[in-house]
Amino acid sequence: AKKVKQQSNSEHKNGPIIVSIDSSGSMGGFPFDFARMMVLRIFEMVRKQKRLMFLVEFSDEAQYIDLTGEDGEEQLSRFLTEYFMGGTNGEGMFYAVLDQLESETYCNADVLIISDFEFDLCTPKTIDRIRAARNLGTRFYGINPSDTEGNTQYGNIMDTIWKFYK
Repeated sequence: AKKVKQQSNSEHKNGPIIVSIDSSGSMGGFPFDFARMMVLRIFEMVRKQKRLMFLVEFSDEAQYIDLTGEDGEEQLSRFLTEYFMGGTNGEGMFYAVLDQLESETYCNADVLIISDFEFDLCTPKTIDRIRAARNLGTRFYGINPSDTEGNTQYGNIMDTIWKFYK
């Protein structure tokens, strides 16, 4: 296991961010359009603040890109024009996120998941990893832009899940 340092409040304020966007079929229409718009706005903010950003897209599988490099804007533009849709594998998404949190580059990141949370609760091992990351200072936030409540058990694991009503 990699050693991850505890974050201070000053480090945490402008640290990196990991954004995960649900592109499953249940997110079709407004929820996915909202999620893509949020990712674009977050990317613009992160660039101005010279922060690091890692993007995870998930449906059946998790795909990810590091938007920090010089080609980050090009990669994001390509991502925003693609349509994925499929089932939902929340476990795979959390693995991708947690692996980044264990890296030196993103160990101080906060996590934002934009999803309807219409997927099964993760395994106890993954939940333990989420709790361990939270104990080290990572905050897990969610935004649900759909008309559904999703799996409400994630409210017990994450710091906050905001419900967005159109």
